[in-house]
Amino acid sequence: MNLALHQEELREFSQLKESTRREVSLWLDAIGELDAASRGTVGRVVKAICARLNCTPGTVYRKMEAYHERGWHGLVHASKVRHFGLPSAFAQWVESLHLRNQRDTTGAAVQRIVLDQWSLWRRTADPAHALPGYTTPPPASAKGYPAGFSAKNLLRFRPDHHALRLARQGTKAASSFLPSILKTRVGLRFGQVVFFDDQDYDQKIVAPGLSQKAMRPQGFNALEYLSGSFIDYVIRSRYLDADSETVKSLNQRDFVWFVIHVLSTIGYRNDDDGTVFVFEHGTASGYSNDKLETANGMSKFDDALAFATGGKLRIERSGLFNQPAFAGMLFRPQSSGNFRFKSPIESMFNLVRNESSMLLGQIGLNARSHGPEENYGLDIYTTQLLKAYESLAPDRQEMLRWPFHTLSQFGALYAGIYETINARTDHALEGWEQCGHVVPLIRLAPDDSAPWMTPQQLSKLPARTQEMALTLLDAPGFTKPHRLSPRQVAEQHRHELTKLHKSAIPLLIPRQWAKEVTVKSDRTIQIQDQLAGPEPFTYLCRIKTTHGAEMLRPGLKLLARFNPADPSELCISDENDCYIGHLPVTTRVGFMDTDSMQARLGERSAVKADLEAPVRTALAPVMNDRVSMRDHNDRLIKGLPVTEEEIALDRIAKTETRAASRYQKSLDEDLQNALSRITIEED
Repeated sequence: MNLALHQEELREFSQLKESTRREVSLWLDAIGELDAASRGTVGRVVKAICARLNCTPGTVYRKMEAYHERGWHGLVHASKVRHFGLPSAFAQWVESLHLRNQRDTTGAAVQRIVLDQWSLWRRTADPAHALPGYTTPPPASAKGYPAGFSAKNLLRFRPDHHALRLARQGTKAASSFLPSILKTRVGLRFGQVVFFDDQDYDQKIVAPGLSQKAMRPQGFNALEYLSGSFIDYVIRSRYLDADSETVKSLNQRDFVWFVIHVLSTIGYRNDDDGTVFVFEHGTASGYSNDKLETANGMSKFDDALAFATGGKLRIERSGLFNQPAFAGMLFRPQSSGNFRFKSPIESMFNLVRNESSMLLGQIGLNARSHGPEENYGLDIYTTQLLKAYESLAPDRQEMLRWPFHTLSQFGALYAGIYETINARTDHALEGWEQCGHVVPLIRLAPDDSAPWMTPQQLSKLPARTQEMALTLLDAPGFTKPHRLSPRQVAEQHRHELTKLHKSAIPLLIPRQWAKEVTVKSDRTIQIQDQLAGPEPFTYLCRIKTTHGAEMLRPGLKLLARFNPADPSELCISDENDCYIGHLPVTTRVGFMDTDSMQARLGERSAVKADLEAPVRTALAPVMNDRVSMRDHNDRLIKGLPVTEEEIALDRIAKTETRAASRYQKSLDEDLQNALSRITIEED
């Protein structure tokens, strides 16, 4: 006979070790046999149990007595059972004490609270101090406190990690102990899902002329989901504002410009599938402010994007952690996004950090607890160098040796890092084979003399060679699988996207973010942006049109929208925010850079021609008059006919002279012919 457990006991029983569960089951069988034994057969049953369980009759009787007193808990040592026979109400109370304790890891603090209340109850007999689950104070054991009240024992009532994190830190911290919702790229099309996020890089850099201390750079990234490739990124340096003495860094406005740059250079799906941009709730988000207004009256970036793309682009954001962990709690946490929602780009950031772990200026996993100890001194020394930099002549500034990379060096190094990441083939990106991103490599000979070719490369060979390659597909040594790199996948499908037209920028950037500028007398506009660089950007006010080019007049007031993610062009509108066009940036030319100098001279000549064209048209009559005057005077001085009568007489005289000349020529020809005939007759 096997004694059964109650339903409420099954959960606790299932949490025991396998060996303990087996031991309890054997004793339950044994006790069931004893309870069912008839008079006169008990001794024989006990003897059989002893032989089966390798124990003494005394042990059998003690187990049976313990079972009838405490149930199955009495069949196993207390250290192997979670509640150890303690009242469930008491166990729940101890669990709540663990939840309210922020830092204790040994259970000693919770034990002190329990024992203090137990002592107070024993001393006062006041029911207000009663331990939950007890009607009278439990007696003390040989250790001076009730059995089961040890710190180690009470520690067993501590909840799991999720409950502790939820109680101590909140929902976001506890979410790391919840299962993830697995997603796949299989079935997606290129550009259908793009993740955006900001990141702080794990190095410090110097930006001479921009900041007087070493700064940790930051940036935005766009990760296309199907290909797993970084399709765009921007890196900027923080700087210390001299006026407010606050550190300026990337903000929501910079992110909006980055998104526009991605749309205008990479594009979106302009089909029924459309595109989803995954943003977060922090810096990498967009504006939503009734005080802002685009050229067509939009106050939300999401709405403006949908309008500019004909509804083909929509925005999704991670779940927001901004509510108290439990209803009824007075205060809410600071708003933050769910990092798991954009886990693909978060995991790629980890790869970026691994690839850049040997660059100068490492700050470690945590700048305070894991960073190199020399960073403290390096920061002080770098600040001294940056101050000295400003007092040096330009040619001496270039000779300084920095302990960290400069911003330009850092950007060049990370260009190589992102290229390496996008070009890697030794990856394990999810769903790669199901997406068709694993292709066979083929060679025409089974040795290293023959190069491996992709199907695309093979398709460019003669038809006869392709037919021969197909016969080798099943032959050993002639084929092998090849994982495409993220860059290769992106390049295969990049043509499927539609680039956003530049004229849509006023429909996406609020007018309040535009700068009011005036065209200078030299037909240029200057824009200053500290995060983009210490020098102002100069733009040539020459607009390309379908009919050529048009120069903007000096003094013209415009609205300029400067894109820090791409300063090469400046979007301008008139005072009514009607789009005019984009102005090209003018960059400095190296003194010995002949090619660039010639290009600039060509641009200057084009500007000169554009400016002179209306002047030439307006002054054409004057020029014609002056040409006529000079011709008149020259003829007069040379004695040539000038008046109309003189010109007419001269024309008649020239006509008569030409006629006389023709007549004389005719007489000469007749005389010559006559002489020729006389000579022939004499012969």
